[in-house]
Amino acid sequence: MPLPAAALATALTLAARDDLQLEAGLLTVGRTRTSAPSGGPATTTTEAVLQPRVSAALTGPDVGVALAYRPRLFAPDLLGWDRPDVLHVADVRTTLRLDPAWGLAVVAEGARGTTDMLTESRRAAVPDLQTITTRQLVRYRSARADLRLDGGLGARTTLGASAGWFLDGGEDAPSRALVPIERGVRGDAALRFSATPRDQLEGRLDWTGTQLLARTTSLARLIGTWRRRVSPTLEAWAGGGAIGAVERQGGGTSRQVFPAAELGASDAARPNLSEELVARLGAYVDRGTGDVARQLEAVATVRWSFARAWSLSARGAGGAPAGLHTALKPVGADRMFHAARTREER
Repeated sequence: MPLPAAALATALTLAARDDLQLEAGLLTVGRTRTSAPSGGPATTTTEAVLQPRVSAALTGPDVGVALAYRPRLFAPDLLGWDRPDVLHVADVRTTLRLDPAWGLAVVAEGARGTTDMLTESRRAAVPDLQTITTRQLVRYRSARADLRLDGGLGARTTLGASAGWFLDGGEDAPSRALVPIERGVRGDAALRFSATPRDQLEGRLDWTGTQLLARTTSLARLIGTWRRRVSPTLEAWAGGGAIGAVERQGGGTSRQVFPAAELGASDAARPNLSEELVARLGAYVDRGTGDVARQLEAVATVRWSFARAWSLSARGAGGAPAGLHTALKPVGADRMFHAARTREER
């Protein structure tokens, strides 16, 4: 059964229940994009995204099930595009309360349709696999499944861990030439300790194993972070660690180690306005070649809730390759504005 039809049929079946919670929402995005590839001219485009969302949820004392369907209508260039492209996205989430301190969640998501890789890089299940391989539209498909466990080890200590599987890539031959099929597994674990009412310490281990273009790559990151509540509305954090990479291809194996760092701050001085600024140094798996590369990126986000059910956000991001013996060279910038509205029915 096609993805939209399956989601609709399940929602109609659940709608017969009295304890069903329904939610409808709409996300609209306007974005100007500037791309400055190495050795090429800079280009700027204006695009628009319209993403309705419908969901149904059943929640009991210890078990919950939620389904959502959110097709994305995408116009990559408002000045030169006559009709939107559509990417169908659906997901199902099941939660289980094991005891008062521990919970288990299972999430599965699938997507199929037309999109571009810059848009997909923002919603990738694995943060280290967000390379923009092409600015062209492609026939795209993806699937992922995740299992997550969260709980408390004491009054001031919490533990979270997850494991998952993912697959994505082009659906037809021309699209696979631009976006090869990629599959892999991932996992993470985070231990958090509230040292004082204002200070939180976190140790996190992330691991990703991926198969792409006859190459197997494993990427592991170990990082420690200190978060400080500077004031009732201002929070700042700093973290550092290391990233280890192992690449195997054609009987050969290579190993590399990179530094990892993150600096950030968020502020919500006004009840309806929040800002966040984050800078990260890390490594990622190049989506087009499978190589492991370093990158420095910065992201700034502002969110304004101007009405009860409406919000407006602006986001700016920039990235540059980072090398031990080379200067940083900007490779791209992105500015995004979106408005969202949700409505809940019972």
